[in-house]
Amino acid sequence: MTAAPTRRSRREARAARDRRPAGRIPRLPVLIVVAGLVAAATLVGSGPSPSRGSVSRPPGAAAELVDTERVSTPWYCAAGTSDPDGRADETLVITNVGEEDAEVVVTVEQGTDTDPARQVVDVASASQVRVPVSDVAATPDPGVVVEGFGGRIVVEHELRGAGDVALGPCATSASPTWYFAAGTTKAGRAQFLDLFNPYGEDASVDVTLYTDEGPKSDPSLTGLTVPRHSRVSAPIHEALSRQSIVAVAVEARVGRVVAEQTLAALGDGASGLSVVLGAPEPAESWTIPDGSVVAGRVSEAIVVLNPGDVTAEVELATILEDDVVEPQFTSVPGRSVVAFDVGAFAPEGRNTVLVRSDNDVPIVVDQRWVATGPAGRVGIASTSAVAEPADEWVYAFAAVGEDSGDRLVVYNPALPGEGDPVTVTATFVVDGERGSADELEGFVVEPGERVTRSVGGTSGRAKAGLVVEADGPVVTALTSFPDGFATRIGVPVS
Repeated sequence: MTAAPTRRSRREARAARDRRPAGRIPRLPVLIVVAGLVAAATLVGSGPSPSRGSVSRPPGAAAELVDTERVSTPWYCAAGTSDPDGRADETLVITNVGEEDAEVVVTVEQGTDTDPARQVVDVASASQVRVPVSDVAATPDPGVVVEGFGGRIVVEHELRGAGDVALGPCATSASPTWYFAAGTTKAGRAQFLDLFNPYGEDASVDVTLYTDEGPKSDPSLTGLTVPRHSRVSAPIHEALSRQSIVAVAVEARVGRVVAEQTLAALGDGASGLSVVLGAPEPAESWTIPDGSVVAGRVSEAIVVLNPGDVTAEVELATILEDDVVEPQFTSVPGRSVVAFDVGAFAPEGRNTVLVRSDNDVPIVVDQRWVATGPAGRVGIASTSAVAEPADEWVYAFAAVGEDSGDRLVVYNPALPGEGDPVTVTATFVVDGERGSADELEGFVVEPGERVTRSVGGTSGRAKAGLVVEADGPVVTALTSFPDGFATRIGVPVS
């Protein structure tokens, strides 16, 4: 591991940000925030809670467990289980990308009738800690809150089940609305909507399901109560079964929630598990940074949800490593969903997909992969698209050892012939050290270009956090192959 190139002004700015008591980043609108990934979110360990309601437990309850006066902004993890019979065993991956050490409080909410369980862990600067949620509390429906005091933490969670591993960032804020485009309840698939209410008042939400034939409703999902300090898991496959595409919209009548979706596959030649954080709101254009088509082995679908009433005229452009595919056009009726099979119009290989509503009707876009081989590459993955680029993206987890096949994709959204190239460096943070490999230092991405870099075999360590910095706005994705495969968007930093 070689020393990372110096960026004095950025390093000094970050050091100052770590010392002051407030600092905010935008999160993924899928997410995020992504949406998501991204609606405003916070990466640094400071800032006020986004709760609008009263909290029955004192806001400082977690702070009383640590020796600091720093105020923390929490991360919320809605999906996963932590009991022996759970369908998706959850482990938190907490990485401190800041210059200061952090004390982190992990709280597992277990419902209104059970006190929360808490655990304090120390996460040194430039280090990563893994916390199995079952070590904190064994419960079928854990709602997890992670608060970092000092440092700058980023939180992802790892779910294991159905012979696969799913990875994704936790949320940094709740929202009254969430959208998921790429669900499915066809034979051999289970689709779960996980809703977490970390606040002190009950929330009430309406869940609407969309197919290519329009909206579908289910009485059990209308006026659904998400009790305070609780996680509710709704089996969508039981409400609407044997549908190739089932998109989901969550709209709160009262309160706000955090929403994630998990998909489990146990048929059609593929077993697997995926997790995705919803998009808090639609947008007019989206980017899927990393996709792949391999005949007979890997299929890729781009799914577009139009939750409004006006038909969206949608254009889809596919960018390959060294070519651009003829754009695809379709109409997506109001309150409906349409899927593009990328392999039907694009040649084999890796790709970046751009989706735009040409008539300015907001839409929601997700990606779905199914892999049936070769060995070690069997599974499913879902990814939320990105609505806004950023000049820094952070990942809590990357496999960087000799046996890793993890890859980083960076896309420059500037227009060819009009925009500027960007210079990118990806830095590992592990065991208190920061560094980068030669091929990850200062590589250039031209306007409209996608560049793929391997992060495996670049460090003597097996796992690390990853910070991707550019001198202009970019969109990134990290695809991992833990047991099966998983892909996700990072957390953007302002």
